[in-house]
Amino acid sequence: MPCGLQDKKMTSISKELNNLKNKNDLMEEISVEEVLPNLCKSFGKVFNCNVVSLYELNDEKNLQLKNAILNF
Repeated sequence: MPCGLQDKKMTSISKELNNLKNKNDLMEEISVEEVLPNLCKSFGKVFNCNVVSLYELNDEKNLQLKNAILNF
């Protein structure tokens, strides 16, 4: 029960996108790296904020924060 809601089924982005496509033209698995930019952009629009992926934090100022989070 990944989402914590017992009466809800879990799914994946790959599965949902395949449901939208022609069944004869199934797509391969989608990686987090492929989804993340659009997810951050959409989340930011909905919640009126700037969302940046940890993978984008490469400047010196944020490198320590990135490493701390990834090594948590």
